Amino acid sequence: MRVIAVILIISNLFAGQDSLFPSDPDSLLSENRIDSAIVISKRNSSGLLEISGAVVMESSLNSALPRFFGSTDALRGARYLPGVQLSSIYDSGIHIDGCENSHNSLSLNGVPVYGAQHFLGLFSIFPPSHFSKMTLKHSTALENRLGGEISMVTRDSIPCRVGGEFDIGIIEADGTLAIPIGRNSAIFTTFRRSFLNLLFGNQLKIDNNPFTYGLTDVIIGGIFRVGKNDRLQFDFYGGGDFFNCNFGTNINDSWGNTVGAISWDHIFNSASLSQKLYFSKYSNSLGISFLNFKKDIPSSISDAGYKAALTCGKGLSSGLNLVWLRSCPQLSPQSDSFEGNLWIRKEHNLLPRLDLNITLKGDCIVNSGSHFGFSPELEFLVNMSRAGKISLKAGMNHQYIFQTGLSDINLPVEFWLPAGEYSKPQRSMGVDLNYNVGLLDGMFSVSAGGYFKALSNQMEYDGHLLDLTDSNFKLSEHLLHGSGTNCGVNLMFHKNSGKLTGWLSYSYSRARRTFARNGSQKAYPASHDRPHEFKALASYRTGRWEFSGTFFLASGTPFTPVKAFCFISNRLISIFDEYNSSRMPSTVRFDLSANFYLNPAMTRGFNLSLYNVNCGRDILCYRMSKDYSTDSSTDVYSYSPVYIDLKCIPSVSFFIKF
Repeated sequence: MRVIAVILIISNLFAGQDSLFPSDPDSLLSENRIDSAIVISKRNSSGLLEISGAVVMESSLNSALPRFFGSTDALRGARYLPGVQLSSIYDSGIHIDGCENSHNSLSLNGVPVYGAQHFLGLFSIFPPSHFSKMTLKHSTALENRLGGEISMVTRDSIPCRVGGEFDIGIIEADGTLAIPIGRNSAIFTTFRRSFLNLLFGNQLKIDNNPFTYGLTDVIIGGIFRVGKNDRLQFDFYGGGDFFNCNFGTNINDSWGNTVGAISWDHIFNSASLSQKLYFSKYSNSLGISFLNFKKDIPSSISDAGYKAALTCGKGLSSGLNLVWLRSCPQLSPQSDSFEGNLWIRKEHNLLPRLDLNITLKGDCIVNSGSHFGFSPELEFLVNMSRAGKISLKAGMNHQYIFQTGLSDINLPVEFWLPAGEYSKPQRSMGVDLNYNVGLLDGMFSVSAGGYFKALSNQMEYDGHLLDLTDSNFKLSEHLLHGSGTNCGVNLMFHKNSGKLTGWLSYSYSRARRTFARNGSQKAYPASHDRPHEFKALASYRTGRWEFSGTFFLASGTPFTPVKAFCFISNRLISIFDEYNSSRMPSTVRFDLSANFYLNPAMTRGFNLSLYNVNCGRDILCYRMSKDYSTDSSTDVYSYSPVYIDLKCIPSVSFFIKF
């Protein structure tokens, strides 16, 4: 029922290639020479490919996807990949292979970003026109995280002239300018602003209560080439959201990010060095008022860090990450910590078709309760040429920050805590096995994988909104400590080339958590646990038309039902059943999109989108409330669902590139 309180706050793909080596050993004799060779493969036009174990999604794919109120998003396509879950359509977080949203590393050019979602997670703070690609890894050995890694990568080429992209939708407009400064440097700027309240102010309601909402994004980046071997780069992001609604209790909330970084890349004769200084902050300012009561409940997390990575020859690399971290939980004292890790990685060829990658990492946090850890990882890679690739990975990792709070869907009121004062560091031990094969010269690819991960020192908050208004509130009294497991299977069939591209994916996963509730230690489904997810994405281009569609079918997420209620002193008291013992109805959504290009160069045109074509209604939560629909002389109460009823949303937007 914590979700109810928050609703009242703010309602490996593998394109196969033939082996470059001949099958006859005699042909490798020194007297046999090849002057030239032609390798024929189908061109990957889907915008999705696998490089060194990471899934890479090009920004061009986002422009073809169905839009929400005409808005594009650089993260939306990732949610249709196998193993990437949503706890609900309105979840602001991303769950990779059963992990919590906070277990994943989300970054802008390697700089961590916290709370990167707008409008209940329906789109992110990353306008796709500013970025060249997004990379996704299902696990990471180089960061202090238990889950996967998503990195937004900006453009790295110098344009020869001024260019730009502009997109005007129904609820927001955004634009990007690329400005060259001489031959060796360029500046990239992106601005996005919403006008949702201007056009739809009278129609914005949560549970029949009107609300106002707005957002702003500003991104500035620059690239400077200094000679042949050096490159400097800077990145800045600033933006945020505001929300106001009156549910009898007036809610004012604003939240946002500030990110800044300077990077230097240098190439030696046989090595390369990358260094980065950065700052990242996420803050939330929540205000509550009713009658003569008024309370401000702010929270924030800030970090300033240094990263260095040295890559040498013969598959050897090493790196250093140092972070100063300041956490300010709601109504709790701020705490400062120092976090870091030192790692080394060696890639070794054991046999002609067998590689072994070894990563060794030492990590730590230093504060009032200092902790040190050792996080190794082993990865075996088998390349069977036309028969595909197999990877087997096993390792351990530590994480030194926690995210928890008032909701189960990663809303802006969640807060961050460091390990030490409130808990020991989180730890994971896991193994995953993956197989990828390309078919018909790379026109199709098939992937299958399975994983298991054991989680230690997990944390959950069991308090409510009203607890934060208590002058005697102590955060440590509302924290639960436990463990968990994630396991599952991911399958994917991908068409890489041709007029029709896209993929079908299916995931089976179970995320279980064990905490002591009501005096007993018991395992239960995590709040984002969805055992079955089937997803499909397709895009078809012909002439000046480009059509696309997405389909999503998933099991419902767990929730804690009310089994009885009673009145005590004229107050309605709910008696809850076992935690997360019921599930919401299954989620089904079908979206459609069409781009019509006004010119043969496809640089300007219109997008027509239908979001939620099937008019599916997603339940946010259930709550006990008075039923005013009856004419009974006595009060009648019902246990009814709460929706944000979007129904089918048509949208039109205009885009131009130059």
